Amino acid sequence: MSGKPVRLQDLAVRLSEHHLTVLGLVEALRGEHIEPDRAHHDRAQARAAAERERAAALLVEAGVAAPKAEHWLADPALPRAGSGELTILVEQVAAVVTRLQATGSGTRLAQLAADTLHDAHALDPDKPLGRGVARLLAVVHDLPRPHRAGRPGAWRGRVPGWCAMACPPACWP
Repeated sequence: MSGKPVRLQDLAVRLSEHHLTVLGLVEALRGEHIEPDRAHHDRAQARAAAERERAAALLVEAGVAAPKAEHWLADPALPRAGSGELTILVEQVAAVVTRLQATGSGTRLAQLAADTLHDAHALDPDKPLGRGVARLLAVVHDLPRPHRAGRPGAWRGRVPGWCAMACPPACWP
């Protein structure tokens, strides 16, 4: 032994003399198959694409135009697709949007949240769901994206239907 660190290239050459690879040696030592990074990455991308497609379909079923849904889903503030968190958020957003379209004007935000999600504070602007709904409504109505949480009055008038009043069905495409 020379005391020098073993280089993988040298190890690979020596192992090839015995019809082995570095990966094969490590798998034999660990006693389990090691999945190549590429296969893991490809599977993760497929899961993410499937979740994103499901999310878009949920929004379209809720009455959001497909291009608007895709635009909203591109928001970097949303949970990353592939973990299931995006689907959970979109299911809740779709429920709110569906209820918002069916509700007459004059419905208070807390009442809308309580009726739809059984939590009067679920749509508060400091909650991810509240921000997500506000941003979706901004996209649907071609308004600037609300960038930060604040008092409910901060979004009133900027996003139709947000905060104090429910959006009448006529304002949806």
